[in-house]
Amino acid sequence: MTIRYFFLFLSLSYCLIVGCNEGLEPAFVSSTQLTGPAYIKGTLIFKNGINGWNASKDSIYAVRVAGFVDNPPKNIIESLLSGTAYISSDSIALYTDSSTFVVEIPDPPKTIRYLGAALQYQKDNIFAQKVIGVYAPTGDVNLPGTIQLSPRDTAIVRIMIDFENLPPQPQL
Repeated sequence: MTIRYFFLFLSLSYCLIVGCNEGLEPAFVSSTQLTGPAYIKGTLIFKNGINGWNASKDSIYAVRVAGFVDNPPKNIIESLLSGTAYISSDSIALYTDSSTFVVEIPDPPKTIRYLGAALQYQKDNIFAQKVIGVYAPTGDVNLPGTIQLSPRDTAIVRIMIDFENLPPQPQL
């Protein structure tokens, strides 16, 4: 009787081993089934490094990066409220040679047609801002770059900032 149980156990073990030739590998998930936020991560690089900040003619309360579905952004506040604009939650480090940022896009797929860094120069006035840099892969700030994002994508970008030559300002 014990030999029968032994062979039964051996047979079942063999079936399990042969049937699980992929081990505990997860099932394939096509990219069309992926969900989750996308991110734009990048670096702001200041012309003339830390000394470049001296050319800013405004007081500086914060600098944030914002991505817009529209180019140019038609109404910045309305875009933020309607979900067609995305903003970094934290101000970047100020008075440095360069600084990093992250903008989360919670509802991809999205096409970001305008990505800019804005300086807020009054603490309690959200309208007291100016664009100090635009994502422009060609180097021409009049031609902002486009970023296509699918779920779970991360785009890595650089934005050059020259306080002496600011990009065109969008309408509020």
